Amino acid sequence: MRAYFLNTVRVKEEGRYEVSLPWIEGHPPVPRNFSISRKRLENTIHKVTGSRFRAEYEEVLEDWLQKGIIDEVPMSQRNKGHYLPHRYVVKENSTTKLRPVFDASAREPGSSSLNHCLEKGINLLEIIPAIVSRFRLHKVGIIADIKRAFLQLSLGKEDRNFFRFLWINAEDELRIFSTH
Repeated sequence: MRAYFLNTVRVKEEGRYEVSLPWIEGHPPVPRNFSISRKRLENTIHKVTGSRFRAEYEEVLEDWLQKGIIDEVPMSQRNKGHYLPHRYVVKENSTTKLRPVFDASAREPGSSSLNHCLEKGINLLEIIPAIVSRFRLHKVGIIADIKRAFLQLSLGKEDRNFFRFLWINAEDELRIFSTH
């Protein structure tokens, strides 16, 4: 998997890294997930309506649009691609107070999820205790806040249709976005 990554990663002109998805050879078909994404979006909209989180959510999406992290997809292409449900997470003490979280394991009964179709890497959570222990061995420790590090990645054009998501704006218009 490391060799695949090294062979497919490239640095774009604006400094962002472009990567390709590590598809499992012979993976099952990736479903559209439009209906499950729409239903989860309606639940999210219901939760944020009347709170400050609706406006904050829209600000995040507009910021991503302006920075070229996501693109809007025309409604005429609604029947193409795979849609990821999303919800919001709020961390008051974080550099990003509200952020969307996408669910690549979402699936309808009898179908596969996007996660089922992609290679899995090693579980890095298992090595955290060893890293923390080594960190405590020395007098000086250096940490960094890699603010929005994941947003420094973009997907290759061939994989972007698998990372679509829906949003309903304040005017109740359904919008489709895709990662860039």
